[in-house]
Amino acid sequence: MHAFFVRIRAKRGHQVAAVALARKLTVLCWHLLTKQEDYLWARPALVAKKTRDMELRAGLPQKKGNRRGPAYAYNVKELRA
Repeated sequence: MHAFFVRIRAKRGHQVAAVALARKLTVLCWHLLTKQEDYLWARPALVAKKTRDMELRAGLPQKKGNRRGPAYAYNVKELRA
């Protein structure tokens, strides 16, 4: 998104780039909500961390131990492929 903003800003100016980026984000959100799909480029480890942080804030107990998390397969090339 940042590269898109910088590219448009260089050609058309800051205000036009801000509106173009806002429109791009709006269209992206609309497609995600209407098709009920996950964001294709989401990083699994980041999503898992944010989900766990929300669970802890909601009062779920701490998970202790050495179990691998849901994002483990993303870090191993053979499993990711």
